[in-house]
Amino acid sequence: PLVFNNSGRFIKRSSTGTTSLDSNGTDFNNTGRVEVETGTLDLAGGLSSGSFTMMGNATLLINDGKPQALTTGAILNGAGICRVGGTGAVIAMSVSGNVTVDGVLELVVNAQLAGGIQNATTGALEGAGTLTGSGRMDWKAGDLLGNLSTAPGFRTAVSGTGGKQIYENFTNGGIMNWSGPEAIVGPDAVYDPDWTLTLANVFRNTGTINALAAGAFFKNYHNAVILENTGTVNTFAGGSSEIANGAVFINAGVVNIGGEGQPGQFEASRFDQTATGRLCIEIGGPLAPQFDQLHLSAEAGLGGMLHVTRINGFAPSAGDTFAAITYASYTGGFARVGGGFTVDYAAAGANLRVSSSLAFAAWATANGLTGDDALPGADPDGDGQSNFFEYVHNSNPKSASSAPDTTGTATVGGQEFLTLKYRRWADREAAGVTYTPETGTTLGNWGTAGIIEEVDPDAPVIPGSTACRCRVPVTPGQEKFLRVKAAKP
Repeated sequence: PLVFNNSGRFIKRSSTGTTSLDSNGTDFNNTGRVEVETGTLDLAGGLSSGSFTMMGNATLLINDGKPQALTTGAILNGAGICRVGGTGAVIAMSVSGNVTVDGVLELVVNAQLAGGIQNATTGALEGAGTLTGSGRMDWKAGDLLGNLSTAPGFRTAVSGTGGKQIYENFTNGGIMNWSGPEAIVGPDAVYDPDWTLTLANVFRNTGTINALAAGAFFKNYHNAVILENTGTVNTFAGGSSEIANGAVFINAGVVNIGGEGQPGQFEASRFDQTATGRLCIEIGGPLAPQFDQLHLSAEAGLGGMLHVTRINGFAPSAGDTFAAITYASYTGGFARVGGGFTVDYAAAGANLRVSSSLAFAAWATANGLTGDDALPGADPDGDGQSNFFEYVHNSNPKSASSAPDTTGTATVGGQEFLTLKYRRWADREAAGVTYTPETGTTLGNWGTAGIIEEVDPDAPVIPGSTACRCRVPVTPGQEKFLRVKAAKP
């Protein structure tokens, strides 16, 4: 085998065909620049920390021989494609450290005829590193063989009918769009055209997963699969998304069932939601599938928050119920239920029940407010808090000493947090009031990123309300603001 060391500028131009440097396992070590202007440059082994630029329709092919190993500092960019998987038998790329992808990294399947028998080999990505940059990985087939991750801002597009397997731990820190359909083909696997993604160990999502098609976008294969979510999972709108075959889904982040304004179904085996988890369900009508549904074939571990939103102008009456959650058994219960709903737990499922509502006008009358003093913006007790503020926080509009919320700092696990405590009142939410914690570095720059919202464990229990505590991490010397915005359409 030969070794080609490039520390300068290596250019493939003119020919639209393939230029191969992988014969007999030749190593191509790149610490400089490689530019593929036209056609295909076919590489095999080597250790590279330099840049690879694929222009226009050009392709860098990682094909036959030893893996091309990318180390910290390596860059894949340009409008062309770096394709892992071609016509050879050993098809892999190894990543260690931070590798920047500002172009397209494509994992593909290779099907070739050898002696009349079709052999399927796949593009593989291995190592223990992170893909970063503004580009994307097109995962059409192949295996992830190491402890790999993608950085925030990086995109992964999962599509095609080729088998996809994860053999170690993988963390999606960017945006992963699953559009299906995929099939699992692996050792001792039973071929099933509905199977999609094999998880052998732990799949962690700290970014965003979007299911853009109906079907099982994750499926257990090795019996030790755990899907951990601390980011956001958006299931398919108008159809069914599935995590199947015994995979355990632990939600410590956000799960949005269906799309905004368009209900869907989410099917899983075991679903455990932690104290920081949030399950979002939309109610758009009295009968399924007019509302989101969570169907579990095994145990449900319920905790954290259930956020319920009315959509499409639907106005259910107090006491109406919706069979939105089914399971084989359950433990725990949601610590907070938003949107003016309560939960009735039963052996095989949980029904969402509409709470009685208290409109602002009825509240004002009950508190003896008349004339101009009964207007939402009025402040009869002169405490600087409007009637609407007093209404959403259930404070006394005729007492200037009422103070519905408290602020302060707290240290959790060595991290300091700015905290704000308040109560959500179910009858106000049933009347359409929304409570939204927001944070910002200035008083004019508000958002929801980074906020941890949880039930306040130290607050007394008051029927009809949930004591909430929202917090946001701060660093010494950092200016940070935290508020709860209450609004009614």
